[in-house]
Amino acid sequence: MPRKLTKKRPCAFPGCGKFACSRGLCHSHYCQWLEGKQLTAIEPRRPRGSPPVITTVKIPCPVAGLEGPCLIFTGRKTKGYGRVTIGRCEILVHRYVWEQVHGPIPSWLEIDHQCRTKACCNINHLRLVTHQTNTTENVEGSHWQINLAKTHCPRGHEYTPENTRSRPDKGRDCKLCALLRAHLRWVRDKIRKR
Repeated sequence: MPRKLTKKRPCAFPGCGKFACSRGLCHSHYCQWLEGKQLTAIEPRRPRGSPPVITTVKIPCPVAGLEGPCLIFTGRKTKGYGRVTIGRCEILVHRYVWEQVHGPIPSWLEIDHQCRTKACCNINHLRLVTHQTNTTENVEGSHWQINLAKTHCPRGHEYTPENTRSRPDKGRDCKLCALLRAHLRWVRDKIRKR
């Protein structure tokens, strides 16, 4: 049996212009009603191909010496970094802002937040650096800094040039501890062979 054609009604919210889906409201206004929120006007979607709208909130910069306040992106974030959609691609907001002002970012460089605030998109707080600089500068309490500050191994031997061996992963080992481990292995092998 063919379905009966029904005339689509407009949303009951004044000036909405979308078609009603339930309770006389469009889907967006119906969701607001379900959540118990006051019905408000829904901003129209950005036309395809138009530049994204970047809304920010000003907060004082936590780092002294940087020009201007932090401009915190108020839109969608992932792991603290703001994201916008351009066409079908997602891009980080701070990268988008940098490219709008300075042009493309070379593949071997990264954007560093000098203010250490991930959602900040103030162009005066951003700079181009290598990955190594981005992960080592202005980072307090990183594991490599904590380990570098250690002067003795866990067994209490001092890290001196004569007693320190560098590993391929840029770590370091105590030579005396390595000798003790080798001696223990030798003793265990001797006992097993008896």
